[in-house]
Amino acid sequence: MSDYLDKSLLIKFAKENKYKKAIIGIDFGEKRIGIAISDLAYISATPYKILENKGFRLVSEKLAKILAEKEVGFIVLGLPMMMDRNIGETAKKIINFAKKLEEKFNIPYSFVDESYSSSIAEEVLISGVDMSRKKRKKVLDKMAAAVFLQDVLDEL
Repeated sequence: MSDYLDKSLLIKFAKENKYKKAIIGIDFGEKRIGIAISDLAYISATPYKILENKGFRLVSEKLAKILAEKEVGFIVLGLPMMMDRNIGETAKKIINFAKKLEEKFNIPYSFVDESYSSSIAEEVLISGVDMSRKKRKKVLDKMAAAVFLQDVLDEL
């Protein structure tokens, strides 16, 4: 198991901030970034928004508004783990993105293995709501963020 997936900071945060601060789930992608938000009781994750990834400056401006509006106190980022539990190039970009977020917003973060979250979200959109491919593309990233954020909330 990778040290990147240590949830001790998240667990500590949740104990100290339940009913006070929300947790945001971020599904980082080269083109799009999916956003999901927890409720303050840490019971449910809701798909919230998809941001076009047009560089850190523009993304961080939009994230700043979301973080303030939703009273976010912790960030959970999906990290695609390889089968041998190591990280690849995409995961390295996500780790770098997380470090930039922490520097800019001073909000703690942790990672969760999101290797199957997009597949699960797509299956729900196909079988659960019978959504067309074109429409799925518009919501998949925020649904994937909600899938792994909900997994995290269920463990708290």
